Amino acid sequence: GLELYFDLDHSCTMHGEASSKGNNTWVYKGSGDTKDGGCTLELVFGKDYVDLKDTSGGCQEYWCGARGNLDGARFPLKNKRADTKKCGR
Repeated sequence: GLELYFDLDHSCTMHGEASSKGNNTWVYKGSGDTKDGGCTLELVFGKDYVDLKDTSGGCQEYWCGARGNLDGARFPLKNKRADTKKCGR
């Protein structure tokens, strides 16, 4: 799960399971029978960061407010912490 916050209280709150694509990449695909069916989010892990890629914009459309954006977000892994809550549930 993830929660990102943007201007004017807009956010992206997303949860689900991703599958390994290889090459340090994991992919979440929305289910075709739900509203997030157009969502394909890639999580690409580098040595000390993780990048989010939502090239179609389908994840942003379903999981984010008007000013929220997932594509191109990068997070340093040094800030990783234990999961203390169930994001989006």
